[in-house]
Amino acid sequence: MIGLSGSIQFVTSSMERFSVRAHASVNKILSSGDPVRRARHENDAGAISLAAKLSFDSAAKRNSISSFQNAISFMQLQESALNQADRIYQEMISLASLASDPSANQENRHLLGQQFESLRQQSLDLNQSTFNDRYLFDELAASTDYTVDFASGLTNATPATISGSPKVWEVTKDVLYNTGKMTIDVNSGTAGDR
Repeated sequence: MIGLSGSIQFVTSSMERFSVRAHASVNKILSSGDPVRRARHENDAGAISLAAKLSFDSAAKRNSISSFQNAISFMQLQESALNQADRIYQEMISLASLASDPSANQENRHLLGQQFESLRQQSLDLNQSTFNDRYLFDELAASTDYTVDFASGLTNATPATISGSPKVWEVTKDVLYNTGKMTIDVNSGTAGDR
């Protein structure tokens, strides 16, 4: 009986060892694509740390590359839309020129007006273009009004740039625009304007 019991224990322990090794082998195969799991499976703390760092660095680089690719795609779409807008506006200028011809009859002017309106609508639709749910163009960027104060920094102690009466101060300010309308309020000229 002892021989049979010893043989059963031997077979049981052998099967247990085999089962543990098989389980470890399966785990190793399952985790072979993940260096962190593989290092953890091998109980190597240094390898776990290095694998985790490399895995994190790799993920961060993938995210950066994806962000850069999105930014490049966004700018390429903006460029394409601006080129399309330029073509639309050139065609609108051409239509306006044709419509201003004094020899054009009302029917032609009406057709030119319809084409012009169609192009205007295309330009408005182009302004609403999106990429990843973000507008390609920011309407506020083109319509923001900035206050330009020509009197800031001027005091009675500031010397006039031209002597005589009335005193004159010349001030140069960047108005942040190269076209548009600018209004400057001045006094009546009876007192120095600051």
